[in-house]
Amino acid sequence: MTEIPLLTILALISTFGLVLVTFLRIAFLRSRGRLSARSFSVTLAAGLSLAALDLYYVNLGSYLIAEGDPFLSSLGLLIALVIFALGSPLARLGYGLFESRLRSGEDRE
Repeated sequence: MTEIPLLTILALISTFGLVLVTFLRIAFLRSRGRLSARSFSVTLAAGLSLAALDLYYVNLGSYLIAEGDPFLSSLGLLIALVIFALGSPLARLGYGLFESRLRSGEDRE
């Protein structure tokens, strides 16, 4: 049986926590009536980017400290920037679907 390293478990738990906080923030904004397409897309893209950074750097933390590889360090930032750059417009497009599903759920009640 293969053992999962403790850093990987820590990275997964903290990444799950960041994603949970992101969705709780979206729910909070919606409950206050301040959720717009822009706030939804920025919150979702930022939360997912932070989760990707967390997963990347916590998982590779011991290796990056030992090796000091600048390419791998900059690769993590590049991945987060790409997720944010692509995630924000895609989340803005998905906002209409998100809102229509929420409204249809309210209509049924």
